[in-house]
Amino acid sequence: MSSSPLLSVKNLKKTFTHKEHSITAVEGVCLDLYQDRTLGLVGESGSGKSTLAKLILRLEKPDEGEIFFQGVDLLKLSRKEMMDVRMELQVIFQDPYGALNPRMTAQEVIMEPLEIFMKNLSFTEKRQRVLHLMELVGLDPNFSQRLPHEFSGGQRQRISIARALALHPRLIICDEPIAALDVSIQSQIINLLKRLKAELGLNYLFISHDLAMVKYLCDDLAVMHFGKIVEKGDSENIYSNPQHVYTKALLSSVSRLQ
Repeated sequence: MSSSPLLSVKNLKKTFTHKEHSITAVEGVCLDLYQDRTLGLVGESGSGKSTLAKLILRLEKPDEGEIFFQGVDLLKLSRKEMMDVRMELQVIFQDPYGALNPRMTAQEVIMEPLEIFMKNLSFTEKRQRVLHLMELVGLDPNFSQRLPHEFSGGQRQRISIARALALHPRLIICDEPIAALDVSIQSQIINLLKRLKAELGLNYLFISHDLAMVKYLCDDLAVMHFGKIVEKGDSENIYSNPQHVYTKALLSSVSRLQ
């Protein structure tokens, strides 16, 4: 394991206020994700996982804390500087249909990052890259002119994955990427992510409430409960010997379902 983390979150806090009520979604979170390791972030719905992902991506602004990516504090970057970072920090969202523009073809969706960040490439070069990415994620390139509604849920998520890969990122945040898919398709997407990690040297922050999938994919594990990280460490160690009562309860529920 590298001595310095690829991603390091330090004492991150985010509180949402509505009228007279305040909800602390993320409270004092510290996380490290290392090169060539996949970090799983697990917890029930409402535990703060997706809010944490938005904070890392700077889609939300934290109240306190620091976020370092490749040694750079993202919270100190200007909008323009952050745009450069986005080439190496990508995301796959939970809802593959909601994440895709329904009026754009698969080719247009996957090509969009190239249009924004790689203006020096010709259209032919961009199209070749798109077709290669479609093949890479298991999509027929002949379907490149189809609209999102003409694909199945699993195929739409493959389009989202291809889009995330377009700029050769170092880290992909996977925010519940299989939760909206049929059970029969979930394992296909997980196996695809695992293969892409091996082939392309990708790093993932994999967010999920599905501990069985996290165990299969992730090297390290962080358990989130009511906005706090209650346990973290090597995935196998936590699964075999959980220390926190909440982690034990999560693992117990998985065992009962199996």
